[in-house]
Amino acid sequence: MRLSRLRLGGFIGLCALAVTVATVYVVYTARRAGPAATTIPILAPAKSPPVQRAPASTAGSNAKRTPDDREHEPRREAAARPETAPRVTKPETSKASSEARPAARGETAYLVFRSTALGSTYGSLALAPLDALGGASTITTLHCVRVHMAAGAGVCLNTDPGGLPFPTYRAIVFDAELRPRHTFPRSGGVPSRVRVSPDGHLAAITVFVNGHSYAAASFSTLTTVVDLESGDMLIDNIEKFTILRDGKPLREIDFNIWGVTFARDSRRFYATLRTGGRTYLIEGDVKTREARVLRENVECPSLSPDNTRLAFKKREDGGFGPVTWRLSVLELKTLEDWPLSEKRSVDDQVEWLDDRRVLYSLPEEGTAVTNTWVVPADGGGEPPRLFMPNAYSTVLLRK
Repeated sequence: MRLSRLRLGGFIGLCALAVTVATVYVVYTARRAGPAATTIPILAPAKSPPVQRAPASTAGSNAKRTPDDREHEPRREAAARPETAPRVTKPETSKASSEARPAARGETAYLVFRSTALGSTYGSLALAPLDALGGASTITTLHCVRVHMAAGAGVCLNTDPGGLPFPTYRAIVFDAELRPRHTFPRSGGVPSRVRVSPDGHLAAITVFVNGHSYAAASFSTLTTVVDLESGDMLIDNIEKFTILRDGKPLREIDFNIWGVTFARDSRRFYATLRTGGRTYLIEGDVKTREARVLRENVECPSLSPDNTRLAFKKREDGGFGPVTWRLSVLELKTLEDWPLSEKRSVDDQVEWLDDRRVLYSLPEEGTAVTNTWVVPADGGGEPPRLFMPNAYSTVLLRK
């Protein structure tokens, strides 16, 4: 009996030794092989929430809570995804506008956006073919607060949950295949805006410093310009540029600049300057590091594909009520502007669908869902239409 027990104990010991040796061998082999290639894992799609189908009748219906405000509510955010392996999911179906122009022969056209479908994929980077928006969307594991792409280069801004006691963010630069190329180290601030130049070489990033936002009178922003090819910081603070108004240098301690949009040459840009409690449209040059004031009351400009007009949000004081923003378009040659048919308050930097229409995001009342809408840029009477549900920070790509 005693001998049997000894044999049994010896057998168990040999099994344990075999498992240990096998484990060590696997680890050793994996380390010798080096890091695994970036793969694309599959996630289960989230069920789409109800979609708002018609615009509200009042301009200030959503002014109290904006998409940007919702970005900074931690309880609404899903857990962070791995930043090194953005990956494809099974398609997520959704109803969307069918008015988008299909891609031309030899052209690939699709939307890149931040998914706001409630569930495990909330906040994930997603893609949808432009000619089949009512069909499948591709959900990735790259988690973004704000995203923008152009010419095969993109930037994903996300918050860093470990950045206590003050908010921090990091910027992930990725290529056309959604493979990370550079990751800028964490910096203080809450992500607000990002814009990639048309040639894909530069990106302007704006954050709220120390958690401030422009919903408060004392907000502070920081806008930087980075080189997406090298991963270098080109401009650490765009507020250091020489600013001219009526040909004379303008320099105040309360400068804040945000909402950059690049021209086709990727050197000239437009942005919003706030000083003395007022906002101004400025036109700047990345190379000369100079900018000039063009006119007042223009926020978050977005340059049209033909570079002749700017879509922007125009501040309308609500008296004793909340401030609202009216979507408008400005003709650069005359600096005259006109309101668009969207009557609701839109706190967003819009994206041009083409030279005739603009895309923008609006939150659904009482939820964390944000949808993308489309409206004509000519200011005519055609009402806004739902373009893509459960989509925020939408970017149109054609190549």
